[in-house]
Amino acid sequence: MKKQRKPALWIVGLAWILVAPGCRRSPVLEKIVTKSYSNGTPEIVRTFRKEGDRNVLVAEDRYYFGGQWQQHRELRDGYPHGLWREWYQNGQLKVEKHYENGELHGLQQGWYLDGSPRFQAIYEHGRLQSRQEWNSDGSPR
Repeated sequence: MKKQRKPALWIVGLAWILVAPGCRRSPVLEKIVTKSYSNGTPEIVRTFRKEGDRNVLVAEDRYYFGGQWQQHRELRDGYPHGLWREWYQNGQLKVEKHYENGELHGLQQGWYLDGSPRFQAIYEHGRLQSRQEWNSDGSPR
């Protein structure tokens, strides 16, 4: 008769490491419409995270009159942090920026109304490293 092996203690530990993060409570987020158009559709919606007895602004979204997204901005401690996007009224992405602690960081991109590229820039902690621009016909600027 073969002796049945018990799982090694390290397997139990690994399982706990993989499962435990999912058990943590996610932060409580609250979206508040701070401005509306005359037809009742939201113009500005702010997202707050509860920290103790304070509400901390973590994102702001702006919408066109018809309800289409106009801007999405993420914040940390009141400064731009994370992804910022802007759209044309037809829904085409206009600009995508990345911020880190209030400074442009990483790839920044812009598009024309038809979706063709307008510019690409790379920043490192607020300092421009490279930039390319194109005319609406696709030729380099």
